[in-house]
Amino acid sequence: MKLILTSRQYNALCDIYGPPENVHYMLMTSTLENSKWVLEDNQEVFSELLETNNKEIAEGFCSAKNAQLLFAVCKKIDPASLNWICF
Repeated sequence: MKLILTSRQYNALCDIYGPPENVHYMLMTSTLENSKWVLEDNQEVFSELLETNNKEIAEGFCSAKNAQLLFAVCKKIDPASLNWICF
């Protein structure tokens, strides 16, 4: 699976404190192409990213600005995930 993010979205993901190892590795090995960040990995890692984003948003671990950016990332990964994201 491949995901293309803006710099702001990528930075919001990098601001997450203590993401799962697989998610951290995916972020650190992403590439910058035409001023967009490209994340590539399997569906399992993207599912972990969705769960991590949900926790960040639901628990208020991130700023309101980053919450909006993380929400947008979730929408890009799986629009159906918006049904279970807790606010």
